[in-house]
Amino acid sequence: PNRMVLYHLESTIRFGFDPLNWNSLAIKEYLEKCTRHINEFSTLLKQVQMSASNIESVVIAIMDANLVDAGQLDLTQEVPDMQEFYETIERRRLATVEGLLKKYRTIREQMGKIEGLVAGSGTNRSPAMANYYSHWEKLIFKALTSCVYKALRQFSTFLSVDRASGEPKHPPIFRVTASLSAPDIVLSPALNDIQKLFNKMIKNTVESTRSFNRWMRGTCLECAPQYALGEEDEPIVFSFYTDISADPNVIKMMLTLNNAVQKAFASMGKFLDKWKHYNKLWRQDKHAVLDKFTKGNPTYVEYEDKLSWYRKVRMQVNNERPVSDIDFIQVSCHPLVADLNKEVETWMGMIGKTMFDGARLQATSLNDNITERREKLALTPTNLEEIKATVRLISDIRESTAVMEEKFALVEEQFRTLEMFKYPMDDATLELAGNKGDAGVRKRWKDLVAEANEVDYDLGKVKMKFRKETMQQVEKLTEDTHTLLAEFREKGPDSADIQMGDVPLDEGLNRMSEFKGKLEDLTKVKDEQTNAQLLFGLDLTPYPDMAIVENSLKSLNLIYTTYEDFTKSTQEWSGTLFFKDLNVDKLNDGMDELTDKLKKLPKASKEFGVYKKVEEQFAKFRSTIPLLTQLKSDALRDRHWSKLMELTGKSFNLDHNTFTLGKLFEMDLGSFTDQVNDICNAASKELAIEAGIAKIKDTWTSLALELFPYSKGEVSRGHILKGTDDITTSIDENMTALQAMSGSKFVVPFLDEVKSWEKKLSTIGECCDIWLVTQRKWQYLEGIFVGSDDIRLQLPDAAKEFDKIDKTWMKIMADTAKNTNAHDACLAEGRVGVLTEMSGNLDKCQKSLTDYLETKRNAFPRFFFISDDELLSVLGTSDVTSIQEHMLKLFDNCAELIFARNNRIVKGMVSAEGESFEFRTVVNVEGAVETWMTAVSIEMKITLRAIMKESVFFYPKHQRLKWMDMSLGMCCQTGIKVWWTWEIEDVFNRVRLGDKNAMKAYGAKLKNEVNDLVKEVRTDLKKLMRKKVNTQIIVDVHARDVVDKFIRDSIMDIREFAWESQLRFYWDKSLDDCVVKQCTGRIMYGYEYMGLNGRLVITPLTDRCYMTITTALSFRLGAAPAGPAGTGKTETTKDLAKALGTQCVVFNCGEGLDYQAMGMIFSGLCQCGAWGCFDEF
Repeated sequence: PNRMVLYHLESTIRFGFDPLNWNSLAIKEYLEKCTRHINEFSTLLKQVQMSASNIESVVIAIMDANLVDAGQLDLTQEVPDMQEFYETIERRRLATVEGLLKKYRTIREQMGKIEGLVAGSGTNRSPAMANYYSHWEKLIFKALTSCVYKALRQFSTFLSVDRASGEPKHPPIFRVTASLSAPDIVLSPALNDIQKLFNKMIKNTVESTRSFNRWMRGTCLECAPQYALGEEDEPIVFSFYTDISADPNVIKMMLTLNNAVQKAFASMGKFLDKWKHYNKLWRQDKHAVLDKFTKGNPTYVEYEDKLSWYRKVRMQVNNERPVSDIDFIQVSCHPLVADLNKEVETWMGMIGKTMFDGARLQATSLNDNITERREKLALTPTNLEEIKATVRLISDIRESTAVMEEKFALVEEQFRTLEMFKYPMDDATLELAGNKGDAGVRKRWKDLVAEANEVDYDLGKVKMKFRKETMQQVEKLTEDTHTLLAEFREKGPDSADIQMGDVPLDEGLNRMSEFKGKLEDLTKVKDEQTNAQLLFGLDLTPYPDMAIVENSLKSLNLIYTTYEDFTKSTQEWSGTLFFKDLNVDKLNDGMDELTDKLKKLPKASKEFGVYKKVEEQFAKFRSTIPLLTQLKSDALRDRHWSKLMELTGKSFNLDHNTFTLGKLFEMDLGSFTDQVNDICNAASKELAIEAGIAKIKDTWTSLALELFPYSKGEVSRGHILKGTDDITTSIDENMTALQAMSGSKFVVPFLDEVKSWEKKLSTIGECCDIWLVTQRKWQYLEGIFVGSDDIRLQLPDAAKEFDKIDKTWMKIMADTAKNTNAHDACLAEGRVGVLTEMSGNLDKCQKSLTDYLETKRNAFPRFFFISDDELLSVLGTSDVTSIQEHMLKLFDNCAELIFARNNRIVKGMVSAEGESFEFRTVVNVEGAVETWMTAVSIEMKITLRAIMKESVFFYPKHQRLKWMDMSLGMCCQTGIKVWWTWEIEDVFNRVRLGDKNAMKAYGAKLKNEVNDLVKEVRTDLKKLMRKKVNTQIIVDVHARDVVDKFIRDSIMDIREFAWESQLRFYWDKSLDDCVVKQCTGRIMYGYEYMGLNGRLVITPLTDRCYMTITTALSFRLGAAPAGPAGTGKTETTKDLAKALGTQCVVFNCGEGLDYQAMGMIFSGLCQCGAWGCFDEF
């Protein structure tokens, strides 16, 4: 119906265009009808606009919605904790999303109304409304995106992201708590939890758009959940979230927020690090630190310093800011401060307890000491010993007063320190220390001193009774010391009988023990008498005799202790098995240690006679050690031990399990030192020879010939030697060693074996040399006779002889491959003779081959310019094209021949630059290669002479550049030089006839020709033409320069040397050939094909070289240009040969160029008429 309204309105209005006009009678009815239809449409439009306005209000509500509402947070009051902040934000977000979702779902109803008005249906899927649905869906997407942007920007505001310069930071949005959880300072909640909650808030903000489902295509109906695998799996919901979450700006803002959070966490880490300078409070092991501290016996001052330090730390902790703002996070440090204070209190408590325990122990110890002395003082003495004890006690009490006062003061100060730091203490301990009341240890000590004075007064009469008895005991002790000294000098450990050797040193050890005991007894008596004299106030009596004995025994004790160590060591060493367990280094180290110990004794000890006796004993033993060292050597064999038994007159069993070092001590080897040294020295020299022979045997047992497989193509040809450098080196080394052995006087036991090895090594060396020579010859000829049937047909006798040699060689190498040991292979029966015979027979085969190649070279002399191998590669095949790869060596610049008719004829040549020409008469490829190659060489010169003649003839008949394009490169250069020579001489004739400006005119012409070539070379030329032009420019520039010189020097006559010295080209009509003249020299042009190989720039020095060489040739002499390297000697010679059309073969002369090679070169040069340039001759 609504579509009919539009239709009627359109039909009615269209009636006013056609057929209605201003003269029609139905105009009034037309206007009324139009008004009626317009009113109907206006009513419809208002209804549609009202529904659209309702939808727009929903879109605007979505766009303006605050998913993160800052107004919900009252940050001016107490900052919430993280969980509270999260719940507040989420609660607001969920409420906002729920409200928006309700409004969003009203859009479907409004769309249905519009569809009913416009399309006349209410399905919400009218095709006519598809674009309208799409329009509103896009607006909704933009509104949701804007809503997410706004929420993320609010988070950015919370985090002070993109804050303008000078703008204050946003207040903290939540609070965390810092506390101590040893060994770290931790946050509650942890940073990871904060990160997770924050990420969750941001993610939830973006995921709020998941609730807003997309509309199905062409409708305004929300997409229903889709189940990919069944209703049991998670459904797939098509919402705006997919596109919004992929929005680059959303991703960028989320990354920016994440970076801001990480930056805040970094700042938080730095903030917490500031608290870590207190980490000693909780990281250090309190018990371990206190144990270490108390082990140093600290004073009360050190305790006080320790406690003061912790009190200072506590004050610093309490002065720290309890609350700090770190970016958007407020950190409350109240728990952390409380935890640190607990740690400080713990430290101070443990230090105080340690100090208190120590002080209490000291006070208790002092109190017990006072009590013990008081009890002893209360006893009544009944004899001399008790009197002495009481007197000593009284004296000790009087002398200890000052020390005790210091101890009392120390204890009192410790308790004062503990009171100052308010350490809790019990009353009993304080009372004992004297810090509470008057019953302290100081008071008890004063009472004890008073009691001691009273007791001392009462003992005055008793002391007099025991004084006389003490004096009598002192006199008896003095007599006993006189007796002791006399006995010591007569029968002591340093008496005359020991010094003279009548009594062994072991007896001296017994006497030392005896006199030590007597001295100890008298010393005890002396100490008792001395104490008694001190108690009763008597003068102390000296005992000089006792002092003499005591000092002597101390000095002698050092000597005898060293000797006793020596005795124990020798007893230990005597039981050592000589062959199995003897360690001579241990004997030397032991004796070194004992000798050093003896030498380091004090000077007083060295004055006793027994010192020299011990020193002699040590020296005697040390003299036997070198003999033991030599006898222990592995060099000694049974023959040497037999000589030793014969020398000493002793017989003994050399069983390694029973022969001990003690038995050697019994042999008195010191008496035969020189003889034993001679036997041992001979044994060591013989051992060296024996070891050298053994080493040579081992070397040749393992030394092998190095072989590797040899094949020709895919056919195996056995093995060949890789090289014998290692074998040759070993032979040289071993022969040197054997010669040294032969010259030794100790070689007698091994003389036959040494001579045998010298002979073997000489044979092995000879065999290796002939083997390699034979192998080299065989390899060379094997590639010729085995791989080429043509050569075998040409040399049947040599081929047959080589087959025999080849069979023998293959058998030798097969046997060697089975056993590659160099010793066995080289010393095989008849091996040297067979190889020598093979080498001679191979030389014969080589001679036959050389003679054969010589005949081929004489038939075609250019074969002298390639090697034997290259020539054999040509002769050994029936493929005529094999000559192609050697053409540049056979001809000056012929890269290849042009074959035709299935390679049965040669019809031309191609240069290395690609220029080619065809023979006037084709050459048949028939017969031997040297035959038809000779024909090719001859035809080349015949054809080039004909082409040259034609080029010279047609030069004046064509335009110059066109003529160059038509002609061969070498013909261009030579033809122009022929005409240049004619024109110069024509100018001379004109000048002679009176034309004085003829030379200048010709010079101008030459300059124009050069300029023409320069212009031409700048154009797009073909490759070959460009090479011709470039070369011709070089030639023309020289021609121009020559004429300029004539003009400058006024050269007017054809007979002037300036003209005679130039390289002049003539076409001699009588000879019908090209002739080159220079000075007195006359040279026929060679017609060697030069292609387009270019020319050198011609300088005055080049002209001089040309003149020298051509003059030498005219006298049948050679030329030897000299000069520094790189100046162009060789290239100048080659360039002159190019100009003359002559082949020039360059040879780099080295050490390998002998008289035979020179003979071959000269033979080839002479026969083919080529030049030879011997570089570095």
